[in-house]
Amino acid sequence: MNGRYRKAGIEPPLDELMDDELVHLVMRRDRLTPDMVWAHVETARAGLRGRLAMPEPVRRCA
Repeated sequence: MNGRYRKAGIEPPLDELMDDELVHLVMRRDRLTPDMVWAHVETARAGLRGRLAMPEPVRRCA
């Protein structure tokens, strides 16, 4: 990973994380493949898109 992400509060793009050698070593240890991880990422993204597309419930004061 690039040195520019060593400061707290700055997050690298997910594509860059998934290309990192250390991330691949951890995935291998956990018996995961990049395809498996990306499938979960896409599932999470779809769930978030679904939640964001729903209108906010109307809150009424009692």
